Amino acid sequence: MASDDESGGGFDPTNRQNQSERRRIRQDYIHITNTLQDNQQDYVNPSDDGLTQKLQQVQHLFRNVKMTREAVHDAHALSLISQIGRQKAQNLHTELTVFKPVEFAQNVVNFVTGSEAGESNTINAAGWKTLGEGSQTFFKRSPAFRCLYGTFERGEVQRKVKAAKAPKDNSVGPKTSVKQVHIDSNYMHKT
Repeated sequence: MASDDESGGGFDPTNRQNQSERRRIRQDYIHITNTLQDNQQDYVNPSDDGLTQKLQQVQHLFRNVKMTREAVHDAHALSLISQIGRQKAQNLHTELTVFKPVEFAQNVVNFVTGSEAGESNTINAAGWKTLGEGSQTFFKRSPAFRCLYGTFERGEVQRKVKAAKAPKDNSVGPKTSVKQVHIDSNYMHKT
């Protein structure tokens, strides 16, 4: 936690405390840590506000911390609070609206037929017209017509004839050929 310069709290190694005050601070931190570990499932619940209260208790205790041993307990308590807070955030469900296809289909049928659920579900011509008018606002214009696999008219198929490829000459320069090597017998005796 950040030190509080105005109230004189926070970690300060130059300021000494007596042993009984330090022991009380450590016991309070140990009590908070044990409570956090024991009631972790309760604190993970999104509707529970106990984690915020524990954070405020740790912040209040930190104002009296002056030595490193107590600062270690503070860091451990904050670590537990942050782990529980992360679990709480992971358990928070933000999917406020989920697409339910069955409910959507029933709502479309009710809109088209003009009836409630449980009544006749047959769609007449007026119902289809109502559906078209209702969905027309979502389309600016009709999509362009594209023939993915060609036109519908059957015509003469023109086949492309591929020209035969000539073999490539991968040579860089003039070719060298191996000649017969003659060994002079006088040359062998000289060495």
